[in-house]
Amino acid sequence: MFGYCVQQPQQPLQCIHDEQVKLIPFAATVPATLNGTYPWLFADANTLDSAVYPSSVAQPSHDPKIFAACILTLICSGCAFLIGIAKMVFYAHIEDESYTRGFFALGAAIFALLLVSETAVMYQAGVDMLNLTYPNLVASTGPGMIMIGMSFTALFLSSLAYLQGCMFSPSDGYEVL
Repeated sequence: MFGYCVQQPQQPLQCIHDEQVKLIPFAATVPATLNGTYPWLFADANTLDSAVYPSSVAQPSHDPKIFAACILTLICSGCAFLIGIAKMVFYAHIEDESYTRGFFALGAAIFALLLVSETAVMYQAGVDMLNLTYPNLVASTGPGMIMIGMSFTALFLSSLAYLQGCMFSPSDGYEVL
């Protein structure tokens, strides 16, 4: 899940698993981690004006603990899925009158939205700052943002389907799923 890939000129892509790449700010932690192995990437660093780029000011490295939001998203979505399966299999015995599966799916969608915003603010901004600081380096993020965005979309749509009838009375033409 966490790692980096380096492609040197005229050589294949080399990917390495490393937990250090999740530490922010990237402009400080990535050069410290990779400078011994790939010093040519970090030659000729630009000094950015702190008035224009306030995030270029040195900060202590820290782990944003984004993994906890991933676990909470999986727990909520798993509960919504299991309750949905139980409702389909044991339809005669289980009735979801309090829309538990819909609220679990909505909670998972909220945690996925939190992940999208955290990833955009911390990691995408860090990659942009890293590209500005080191002109020899072309840093980019992996497919994580797309996957988190797709999970948010799927969870939000499933919560809308599961919560159908929660806001309206059955006389309005809506029924419990």
